[in-house]
Amino acid sequence: MSEDTRRLRLDPAMIDLTPERWEQLRTVNARVNEFPYRSDVERWKRPEFWVAVGESGGDCEDYAIAKRNALVALGWPRAALPLA
Repeated sequence: MSEDTRRLRLDPAMIDLTPERWEQLRTVNARVNEFPYRSDVERWKRPEFWVAVGESGGDCEDYAIAKRNALVALGWPRAALPLA
């Protein structure tokens, strides 16, 4: 077992922000931010609805969900990307 694997098992919320991970973070952030902002009321006719942002846009938490999903797909531990 590698040192990184041991550290993730002991504290899954801790990750090293290596140059590669910083680049992943910057890329995901830029791509997701390209989608238009649209409120939940505008999109869903509801005051609050959590779903990943997509081409039709979304609001703040929708951007956060999409960014987390993209980073997890790149191998980031979900525990390091909590949403409250």
